[in-house]
Amino acid sequence: MKSKTPFIWALIGLIVGFFTSLNGIVQYLMFKSSNQGFFNEISNSLKINFEAIMTWKLISSILGLVLSVLLIFYVIKLSKTPTKKEYIVTTVLGGLGTFLGIGLGGILVLVGGIMGIVNLNKQESVSN
Repeated sequence: MKSKTPFIWALIGLIVGFFTSLNGIVQYLMFKSSNQGFFNEISNSLKINFEAIMTWKLISSILGLVLSVLLIFYVIKLSKTPTKKEYIVTTVLGGLGTFLGIGLGGILVLVGGIMGIVNLNKQESVSN
């Protein structure tokens, strides 16, 4: 019997990543609708460009949102017939997602992918 634990970790990570990415988009919209004079004053005194930082946050959040939606469907497909290759793909995309707006969710996907690889290796060694 195959363990569903890696699947559950990855799915929870993707749901967390989806909402984290959504939160990044909401933060950008709140930044754009806020008092820009205040941010311009701080930006000039600290020599930090908040506009560039928030634009990057928006881009990474959109990419994270797309990646988490695609990975949710991939992980659901993975739950039916998991292979080592599919767990490796999930792990790599989870690692990429960690830097693309998914954040903590990407780390949970990484953990789920690694657990899946380890479980499949154990099953292969027992059957041999």
